[in-house]
Amino acid sequence: MRLHASMPTNLTPREIEAVRKGTIFKGMSKSAVHYTIGFPEKENDWGRSGKQLIYFRNTLFVYLDATEHVVDWQSTER
Repeated sequence: MRLHASMPTNLTPREIEAVRKGTIFKGMSKSAVHYTIGFPEKENDWGRSGKQLIYFRNTLFVYLDATEHVVDWQSTER
């Protein structure tokens, strides 16, 4: 669990709740993802100006659209 001295003011109430719970959701901003699970180990371009954020030694992939909001994610852990 990550502890923050204060919650950033640019996050929505839903994003703040997700950060507190350590979860991600479709529509979440890239900033909120960073607060929730940290900075990615790698970031790739992913079709239509989107980005693929890679975490935890290639076991979690988060896909962002051109507006830098989550459109999907995939975990390779079983």
